Amino acid sequence: MKKLKAILIIVLSSIFSSSLLASVQVNFDYKTFLIPNEGPYVETHLNFIGGTMNYARNNDGFLEANIEALIIFRNSDEIVAYEKINLKSPESMDSLFVDFLDIRRFTLASGSYSLELSITDLNLENSVPLIYEEIVEIPAYDLLTISDIILISGWGPTEESNDLSRSGYDVLPRVSSVYSGGDNQLAFYTEVYHTDKFFDDGKEFIISTSIENAYFTEVIQESVNYKKFSPNSVIPLIQTKRINELQEGVYNLTIEIRDRENVVQSSKRLEFIKTSGNNTNNTIGENKKVIDEFSVYVDQLKDENQLYEHLLSLEPIADAYDLRTIRSTISNDRLNDDLDVINSEKSSTENVQLQIESNAKLNNMQNFLYKFWVEKSPESPLKSWLEYLSRVEAVDAEFGNRLKKGFETDRGRIYLEYGSPNTRVVRKYDTGANPYEIWHFYQAKEFANKRFVFMDTDQVLNDYRLIQSDMIGEVRNDNWIDMILSGIQTNRVNNQGQSALDKTTLSDGARNIIKDLYLNPR
Repeated sequence: MKKLKAILIIVLSSIFSSSLLASVQVNFDYKTFLIPNEGPYVETHLNFIGGTMNYARNNDGFLEANIEALIIFRNSDEIVAYEKINLKSPESMDSLFVDFLDIRRFTLASGSYSLELSITDLNLENSVPLIYEEIVEIPAYDLLTISDIILISGWGPTEESNDLSRSGYDVLPRVSSVYSGGDNQLAFYTEVYHTDKFFDDGKEFIISTSIENAYFTEVIQESVNYKKFSPNSVIPLIQTKRINELQEGVYNLTIEIRDRENVVQSSKRLEFIKTSGNNTNNTIGENKKVIDEFSVYVDQLKDENQLYEHLLSLEPIADAYDLRTIRSTISNDRLNDDLDVINSEKSSTENVQLQIESNAKLNNMQNFLYKFWVEKSPESPLKSWLEYLSRVEAVDAEFGNRLKKGFETDRGRIYLEYGSPNTRVVRKYDTGANPYEIWHFYQAKEFANKRFVFMDTDQVLNDYRLIQSDMIGEVRNDNWIDMILSGIQTNRVNNQGQSALDKTTLSDGARNIIKDLYLNPR
């Protein structure tokens, strides 16, 4: 889930189960940058949400939160950098608590490291340290490139060097990539390296910035900005973007370095979320990770087949755009399933490539599942997903068969999309008729009094097909009763003049019964 890196919300609570105990929320993020002639470094951001902390009176009588944070970077099993931090909140006389931020910088050579973050609430009795781990890749920054992007809540020229200083600016990070309906603009900071080496003729080049839909890379034209720069070893860039017109969804902030022919030579993207709510310190986290419950949950989903099923199970509740994305993700990743198995006869280089592609498939699916529920249920994505998953499992038990999962059947899809019917007519053994069901909903989405008719076409797999509905967008079929009665065999007078069953009489009676059940479900 590499793309989920950006932001996570850490939730700490006592090991004792009590609804009265407060949870501590901490937004965590890290970014990588370059100091010319020195090397790269990692900057960590810990933003503690003041209103969620546990406070105790200090020796001066003020309320104060007390947190211990441990940050460790490992290369293989060797610790190459660490810092143990004791943090105290701003003092308060009453219950008006403010958020507080901690920033640390670690100078590390380019390469791959294991980051371990441990958070302990020292004011919370029996607090269990929360551990978060992630692989951090630090680029060499020896070519034309763009640093990580920091979303910021404030900036200004540096008057005296401090923890917020960089390239002549004091920059206050915004350790959340979730913007509410009340947020009108997005501000960001980044650095561009080695343009003096790449554009060695000294002529100007272009840096373009824009916002695009994260799923389909559809650029929001009003957000596009082009600006000329002269080459330099480091170019700091601060800009703002208007986001008040953006709909709810997941977006990319995109930065591109273009040459004089307008060809993109380097680029960087950062995802952010726009919601309609007013609370940006909710438990959304983002597809960028620490530790809100959902990002941890999704990051633990390592079984590709299970993730395929999870994505497919979302189809009944997905809109057209999400449906297209699901099918695109599934089809693209399934094209090369043979890559899932690492052939021992292949070279080590080929094996590494196969593993990379397998990891990329896993990341794509994790990312989509996370973003889907963050958008759909920003206040409680994990709770909403688990509730839906429970319905998926119930549907599979009720409607699944040896060839199809429950959500792949028509009854399963309708159940997941519209909910449980208020009335369900089940007719398996009517004489001369195929088994059928009639579902009646008092309310189906925004529509009232809707019906769905299913019929078992083979009577072997328990796979009832939807053959009629008065719901907009579903199957409408004027001959659906005839289809049900197609189970009646033609039985005429034989050559010897023997009496036979009158199909017309039987089918008329059966037709009236079926029609009555449809119009007056019970």
